[in-house]
Amino acid sequence: MTTFDQTGSQPRVVQIAEVLQQQISAGQLQPGDQLPTEAQLCQKFNVSRSTLRESIRMLRARGFVEVAPGRGSFVRQPAPDELIQSMGGGACMALSYQPQEVYRLLVMVIMSRLRDVPLDKVAQAVAHLSIVNPARDAQENLLSEQQWFTGLLHTEFNTVTHFFTGLLYQLTAQERLKLMADSAAVQRLMTLQIRLHAALKDKDLAQVERLLVSYFTAVPQA
Repeated sequence: MTTFDQTGSQPRVVQIAEVLQQQISAGQLQPGDQLPTEAQLCQKFNVSRSTLRESIRMLRARGFVEVAPGRGSFVRQPAPDELIQSMGGGACMALSYQPQEVYRLLVMVIMSRLRDVPLDKVAQAVAHLSIVNPARDAQENLLSEQQWFTGLLHTEFNTVTHFFTGLLYQLTAQERLKLMADSAAVQRLMTLQIRLHAALKDKDLAQVERLLVSYFTAVPQA
């Protein structure tokens, strides 16, 4: 049974929604996964069906869940605007700025964006950008990576998404800067960026997603 803050700072409905959203953002629940049944979730959270259903309605409004009548509730991939709204609603606080959870959100936002734009245009945008390089210093590589993300998102006409992803990136800027001082890690990131460029050129969205996940998880964490 999951325990909750009993101080009354947040209603139980909100706390349940935040717990489930955190599990989705952290990758514990993947898009397409079916949520446990109402009976199972009610038992887990020790709440009534009406309370649980209100929590699920909150997740639907944020874009993290869709309900299929007669089948149940399923995790979905939120659109960038839905992610922005959910972050404004307190998701950042729920995630406590844990780097891997922020990275997970970054991948979700990037992939949502890439599904809405022609991949050949994105490939052209990033082809002219400098990628990280072990021969450069950490600050130069950090700036290069930031510019690379801007090109990858192809957000010149979407300032809201640009601002949102910039905010997420800044949450981990100090960790990224330390990482850029590790020449072996930078070499690995450079290789992944080159492979990502090739996948974009080939319009292989599934490979792009796999490489993005590797980009954020295949290096030692501080």
